[in-house]
Amino acid sequence: MKQIIQWIGERCDIFLSFDHSTQANIVLVMLTAIIAVTNMRLVWNSRKAHQRELRAYVTAIDGTIEVLPLRDGGYSAKGYIILENQGKTPAYSFRTLPKIQCGPSETPLFEPNPAEPEDWNTSIIGSGQRATANLTSCHINQDQLTAVRNGEQKIYVSLRAEYKDVLGKQRFFLARITNGERLREREGQAKRENRGLIFSWQISPHQLGYDAD
Repeated sequence: MKQIIQWIGERCDIFLSFDHSTQANIVLVMLTAIIAVTNMRLVWNSRKAHQRELRAYVTAIDGTIEVLPLRDGGYSAKGYIILENQGKTPAYSFRTLPKIQCGPSETPLFEPNPAEPEDWNTSIIGSGQRATANLTSCHINQDQLTAVRNGEQKIYVSLRAEYKDVLGKQRFFLARITNGERLREREGQAKRENRGLIFSWQISPHQLGYDAD
């Protein structure tokens, strides 16, 4: 600290040794440099803000988790997650990588990088448009279903959405979702549904939250 004060003092002595005209020119140069740097920062911040306004923002807004009975016994848990582009420009090369699992309520089962599905395709989501991600199912037994209904276990959904913004930058959104508390039951009667009760929950964000860039 003493050396810094000494260095500043020496520079002040040098400055004071100049005549008034030279001092004025030095001050003018310093002020000009400060103004130039400030203007550059303003331009850079304005450009970054403009880019943020232009980019796409994909997020999860709604969805359902269902447990359906299987013909050969047991159940199949599936998820239907609605995503929306809330940005001002399209999301290009959009694709989803889902993972659904069942496990204890106190031990979250989330995958930061779910495996690519065999039939993945890319698409474009325009500004304000929505897309539904149909999650691959996982099998659960009667004991697991009972535990989910009692709140002892949860159905965990990891959904990673990848896309490019209008500037060509790769973006991602990772949702960590579980089944909500409110359970609904209905009788399966559609052609592709097996006879028996179908259990469904609205999705609920997990306390670990979302990740996005």
